[in-house]
Amino acid sequence: MDRRHLLTALAVLGGGSAAAADPLSGLIGEAQKALGQNQSGGSSASSGLPTQVSSQDGQAGIREALVKGATAAVTRVGRLDGYWGDGKIRIPLPGAMGSIQKSLKGVGLSGPLDDLHEKINRAAETAAPKAGSIFKRTISSMTVEDVAGVLRGGDTAGTTYLKSKTGDQLATLFHPPMRAALDQSGAFTALRSAVARHGAEGLIGGDPAESLTRFAVNKGLDGVFYYVGVEEAAIRHDPVKQTTSLLRKVFGSL
Repeated sequence: MDRRHLLTALAVLGGGSAAAADPLSGLIGEAQKALGQNQSGGSSASSGLPTQVSSQDGQAGIREALVKGATAAVTRVGRLDGYWGDGKIRIPLPGAMGSIQKSLKGVGLSGPLDDLHEKINRAAETAAPKAGSIFKRTISSMTVEDVAGVLRGGDTAGTTYLKSKTGDQLATLFHPPMRAALDQSGAFTALRSAVARHGAEGLIGGDPAESLTRFAVNKGLDGVFYYVGVEEAAIRHDPVKQTTSLLRKVFGSL
């Protein structure tokens, strides 16, 4: 744990109850001991800490930061070109389809695969907003121990927590709207056209529509979590992202 995270842990949790009753007292003690060892001249471990931040404010600040980051991420990807226009999270074609697409593009014959490629990303843009409500429910139910785990971690520890708690649930939630969006976008028609033109073997396994849906769900969620992490790290460090008094109080004092 580096000095910044030690300061954050102490600042956010330092206003808690007595050590015997506080489940985070071990974390506070660990942080104080480590910080004290790293300070020269034996100065107090609490020296220079933002004492105006209470435990209650700190926990509320962590939750607000995660809600804000998750909402911004879902809004960012769940709009026109949220995936298709973003090279960092654009969903590729699955398996051998991607390789064939690249080969055919050079000779101007990749049209059906290019069409399928775009439709997959458009479907993800339609389905992504479904993640917002699950993120908010999960964040609101965080325990004190969960908050401690986020504080022990790095700049995207909250994102890692959300992924561990919501990944399977989101995959299940995403499946029906993703399949419907793929169907409505014409992706399955484009898939059948591509398979008919290039042969089914090696392009995509099992039931083509179901395989494509699962692939699009997994890649779509990767894109959502990528930007949740970007937003979380920015809120922790960038004053411009600390848009409420609580966020400025918790993160802006460090």
